Amino acid sequence: MSLYDTVRLARAAKTEVRHVPYRGSQLAIQDMMGGQVPAVVAPLVELTPHLKGDRARLLATTGASRSRFFPQTPTLGEQGFADMDLTEWHGLFAPANTPTDTVSRLNSAVRAAVALPDVVEALAAQSFEVAPTSPAELRSLLARDTQLWGRLVTSTGFKPEG
Repeated sequence: MSLYDTVRLARAAKTEVRHVPYRGSQLAIQDMMGGQVPAVVAPLVELTPHLKGDRARLLATTGASRSRFFPQTPTLGEQGFADMDLTEWHGLFAPANTPTDTVSRLNSAVRAAVALPDVVEALAAQSFEVAPTSPAELRSLLARDTQLWGRLVTSTGFKPEG
């Protein structure tokens, strides 16, 4: 969980939460399993082996809707934490001056690839849900996230060094 996710969750819960920075979620999960930290927010793919072995309990998912991989687990939103859609996404980017027709061909190729059953299955094995978008939808997502995280960063009083 990033510092800003921690700040958002603490504010939504109207409580104080200590953010413990780690160099990767695997180390945080290891410390949770060992009892050094009480809870971890991490990608499902990294937690799934512990969940299937009943060594850890999934308290909530962070997306706007329930995960198809753990449909019995409610989202943070369902548990009363408003505006806590922390859906992780991945995008494919090209230089700003890439011709529009090239961007369209790339987008079509990626959409076709992630629709292949073996690709969907391989991604699902890692708890990834395929949700391809258009270039315009990606721009909209970036604008939304920039506005959301910009407000949060500003509200914390963060100032970059240098």
